[in-house]
Amino acid sequence: MALFKSKRKKDLRPSIAISRSDAFQNAAATLMANIRFCSVDKPIKTIVITSSAPNEGKTTVAVALALAMVRAGKKVLMVEGDMRRRCLQGMLDVRTPHGVHAVLSHECTAEEAIVATNDEGLFFLNAEGGIPNPEAIIDSQSFADLLKDLGEAYDYVIIDTPPVAAFSDAAVIASRVDGTILVAREGYTERAEAAYATDQLKASGANILGVAMNGKSAQAGSYGYYYDYYYEDKTVPANSPEAKAALQKDQA
Repeated sequence: MALFKSKRKKDLRPSIAISRSDAFQNAAATLMANIRFCSVDKPIKTIVITSSAPNEGKTTVAVALALAMVRAGKKVLMVEGDMRRRCLQGMLDVRTPHGVHAVLSHECTAEEAIVATNDEGLFFLNAEGGIPNPEAIIDSQSFADLLKDLGEAYDYVIIDTPPVAAFSDAAVIASRVDGTILVAREGYTERAEAAYATDQLKASGANILGVAMNGKSAQAGSYGYYYDYYYEDKTVPANSPEAKAALQKDQA
């Protein structure tokens, strides 16, 4: 099922329900724990959520992760980093007077542009529609400085970006944050697309934390995700310890 067929709010309702479901929240709590353990010396605070292609559920995963964080008592900011196909405002059901462009243009402060959501501890910074040159904005030093300031003001900053294959935005923003999670969708994402996205992110200098597999079948429910570096195409002999271990894992 494609979660995003248009920009109309009614098409976002399945995504909202999925991100708040018990199965997704349990998986998101595990993902949050993995993020915390990714770096001991330098905590992961600013995080890009992206995918290789559209309709893989990256925004649903981003919202689920943010909700898990606030339920753990964290102060979280979600940033609309997809300036071409904005979904977060509809999913979070909020209205914003200003956006990222207004902040960077000094029309308002970040504090004036950021709004509280219906979930305590969760805040939102939108992006204006119809921005003529998003690439120039996200590639600016002002945007990098803004992300740094936001990372100091919140426990976590979650940035939803366009798919890697669609625009360079995700790779550019990923190079400016602490970590990046690539969302893939079971039975939908092509291995070649995931590999290409990974290469593009690595080339930009992004710190790839791993992959969140959306739509992974699980006993807890029909939606969930696991966290792994599944896209590394490694070939090993059939009788090797690695191959035997993988076979035993599949049969367990």
